[in-house]
Order: sequence, then structure tokens, then C-alpha cells
Amino acid sequence: MTGQTVIVSGLNSEAILQSTIGGPPPATAVENGHTKKVVSFKRCSSGFHVKCNTEPSFLSMLSAMGFNFDCASNAEIEYVLSLGISPDPIVFANPCKLESNIIFTAKVGVNLMTFDSEEEVYKIRKHHLKCELLLRIKPMDDSSARCPMRPKYNALPEEVEPLLRTAQAAG
Repeated sequence: MTGQTVIVSGLNSEAILQSTIGGPPPATAVENGHTKKVVSFKRCSSGFHVKCNTEPSFLSMLSAMGFNFDCASNAEIEYVLSLGISPDPIVFANPCKLESNIIFTAKVGVNLMTFDSEEEVYKIRKHHLKCELLLRIKPMDDSSARCPMRPKYNALPEEVEPLLRTAQAAG
């Protein structure tokens, strides 16, 4: 199997992480893949869903490389913080946030959350005034994706402008 290319995410021409069996160790492959993406997308930052791999050395390496961490629960946030990672790169991205979750994120200094509805904006602003907001937008067509997101949460394209106005007005 030596020399076989393994794609972890994306198509071969747009791989997020690509490694060759028998090639460089996984950390090097991740670093190389990340470096290429940063060069290609200078205004974008890389993010990682913590639930996909909780290996401490892997998450610490991603932190050192400047990755953000997508956390969907208090437990995931606590875990990332327990590794000595700052709360700054943590994004609380649960699509249905409980008020107690929002209060917790404010307490531990996680100041970035996703939203896709007016109700989420108001709930977040009620309990976490310093929080910055990221709008989750539905993909136009992801029918060929391994895990299609279109049927799930996220704002429709026609909802984007009104939701951004709501978020701006809410502070």
C-alpha cells in the first residue's frame, strides 16, 4: 500500500488533508496541507470539529498551527481548555444553544458563536454581550457530499441579509 494517496476531506484537487502512505508522518502532512490552504485563502482561517478527533497531541499541534476549534458542547469546550488551549480560537457552534451553554461560554471566555436565526441572536445577546457572531449559511447544493448539511440547520441565502441586519442591530 506504500505510495497510495489518502484523502481525508474534499476531492483530490481540493483536499483539506492529503497524505501518502509510506510518505511523511501525519503531522507533517497536516502542516503541509494547512500551509497550502493558508496561502490560497489568506482571509480564511482553518477550523477543526473537535468531535472528529480528540487526541490531545493532535489538537495541540493544530492549536500551534493557528486552527480554530468548532465545539458543540460545554464538554468539548472544557476538554479543549484542559489542554491549555486559549478560549480565543474556540467557536461554540451548537445549532440549538441552551441558555446555560451561552452563560458557560461567557464565563470561560469563549467569545465566538455561530447563529442561523433571529432567535439565536437574541438568546446569545441576552447572556453574552461580548460574543462575536458567525452566520451559518446553507450550501446551495451539497447532494454529492459525504455528509450533506443542506437538510440541517443554517440560513437560506435569502435570509442572510436580514439576519446580518438583526445581528448588527442587536450589538
